[in-house]
Amino acid sequence: MKREHMEKLGFKCIDSINVRHLTKHKDQCFKIYLIWLPATESKVLPVWNKLKILEGVDFCLAHPLYHPESIKEKRLLKKC
Repeated sequence: MKREHMEKLGFKCIDSINVRHLTKHKDQCFKIYLIWLPATESKVLPVWNKLKILEGVDFCLAHPLYHPESIKEKRLLKKC
């Protein structure tokens, strides 16, 4: 989903990172966003660990950033 669409739904883009996959579509860069849907007037914004994001996720087979155990590399993504 594009940033403009997310913002129309009420989400706020806090940060983003440009990455590419190290095993699939190695030549294509894409952007991962840290978004926030403010439910209160809290001034504390969420944060993320960008190095941890590069490792991918291991909890959802259907997730596009899934990092299966069969890939021996620790990182699944690389910054563009």
